[in-house]
Amino acid sequence: MPTYRTLLSGIVLPALLGACADQPGREPGSQYYAYPAGLTVSLERALAIPPGEATVRLQYGHTVARNGVQETDPYCILELGTVSDAAQTVPPGSFRITRSQRRVEAFSGMPVMFAPLFGGGIGEDGGPSQIYYITEFRLHSDAQPDVRSLTCQHDQGTGGVGIPRHLTLAEMRQALGGYFVLDLGR
Repeated sequence: MPTYRTLLSGIVLPALLGACADQPGREPGSQYYAYPAGLTVSLERALAIPPGEATVRLQYGHTVARNGVQETDPYCILELGTVSDAAQTVPPGSFRITRSQRRVEAFSGMPVMFAPLFGGGIGEDGGPSQIYYITEFRLHSDAQPDVRSLTCQHDQGTGGVGIPRHLTLAEMRQALGGYFVLDLGR
């Protein structure tokens, strides 16, 4: 009769380790893909930043006004470090991704787990009214040091969304259209 130690070392432990080894769904098409260091993002066409702003939004492959974004569909935000009274143009160029991060935020900007405690972003059912699943790429370019980040997100707090999740690479590319190319180094 097998002992507890035999079961643990011969069956349970290998099964647990095997489950962690090569998890399916971690490929670039997955929402769980871990973006490796050293990726680049190339801006293929110039982008205009409106006066008095430091961001521009891209959705369905074209620029969208701040108040014209369909929040539940994938969209991306290019952010500069400077707000200007005049319109700004970001010319084509290549940017190194210095850090990528995924997070979930409620409408109020508080992490989802704390929003209900402070009354921020609360919907009628007691939960956050909008829950954004965000993937942020911090960008660097010696030629364009004012370009700060590219953030892709969508609101997953509305009814009918299903299981909330982060965007896939394909969904981000669809939102960015021909403006940006994300190079996975392959």
